[in-house]
Amino acid sequence: MTVQSASPETDALDPVTTDLFASAPHELGFAPGMVVRSFLIRSDGGNLLLNASEGVLRNAAAIDGFGGADALWLGHWHEGLTGAQAIADRLRTPVIVHRADREEAEKKVAIAETFDDARHVRRDLEAIHIPGHTPGSVAYLWHGPDARCLFTADSLYVKDGELRGGLLESSDRTAYLASLRQLREVEFELLIPWVALKGAPVATPYTPQAFGRDLDAVISRVEAGGDG
Repeated sequence: MTVQSASPETDALDPVTTDLFASAPHELGFAPGMVVRSFLIRSDGGNLLLNASEGVLRNAAAIDGFGGADALWLGHWHEGLTGAQAIADRLRTPVIVHRADREEAEKKVAIAETFDDARHVRRDLEAIHIPGHTPGSVAYLWHGPDARCLFTADSLYVKDGELRGGLLESSDRTAYLASLRQLREVEFELLIPWVALKGAPVATPYTPQAFGRDLDAVISRVEAGGDG
């Protein structure tokens, strides 16, 4: 299994695994050195975009060439601040978010549909409600042909090779801890956050043992009063 980093300044989507592509990175103005990406899952049953990032607008022609995207599924309402409406307009795709984040998301992007709790988006893709970072934060588990991929938005991300949590002052610490413990039971091979350090790999391979160890470290830091 080959895991690649997204390369800048190209209209071509960057392959992560078979049928999974990362958009061009978009640097966050309020967090220098940090970037966000969108992810295209390609399928005969219809292509889907996970997470919103303005960088994907640089890949719009490539997505058109793949047949477009049937929907943009957000991982949390903060993605409304990073080009979700522009993506929806350019790709002519509906935007979907968890019901608990709809009110905040709709301040920046028109929401076509919401959902509650866990949902099977389709046979190979599951939405897992992980409240805490925001009330409607969602992780997506995709059973790809090469690997099971867990998309965690910025509820969990990797910084300098270390798994980190995404607890904010506005977050719900109790709900976040419960969500982290829920993720401990999810089986996957690749962790793919929305947010990452500029130049860092798009995906991080994990064994269940390594993820459990690193996640327990995040939990311990949050329990001690830290942000993860």
